[in-house]
Amino acid sequence: MATCLVKGSGFYINQGMYMSSNSVHSVNNTRELYTEATRQSLMHHIVKYFGEPDLFLSERVSPDICVEIAVIEPTPNQNFYTLITLGMGAHKMNVPEDLADQQIDRGELVMLLDPDWEVPSHEDQFYWPLRLLKTLARQSIEDPEVFL
Repeated sequence: MATCLVKGSGFYINQGMYMSSNSVHSVNNTRELYTEATRQSLMHHIVKYFGEPDLFLSERVSPDICVEIAVIEPTPNQNFYTLITLGMGAHKMNVPEDLADQQIDRGELVMLLDPDWEVPSHEDQFYWPLRLLKTLARQSIEDPEVFL
């Protein structure tokens, strides 16, 4: 079941994960999604290198890829919020020829925020980093020449 919904806007808080059957697949030939196995592999990587996410912010509108943001709250050892996209890598980016053999055509984004930041928040003074991550996650879809 996909966590991205078709109606509404912004993000909603989601404690679950979505499932599918191949490495990456398309829903109605328009959305590219991770499969359960690929998502679990990505989650393992996030937990190993960043920590266990405290919550997931899921999009309500998903025209192409399903972008979620995993939020890891500040701790005494890591006194900052860690935001990590989940879903950007479902779309294969065009890689410059000189990097084609590096297997870097899929990726996610990481952002660190001050521990006093309000996450989640719908106030623009606090929401703009989430909007920026959503926008950047779609750049290689909207402009095939973009490589992040």
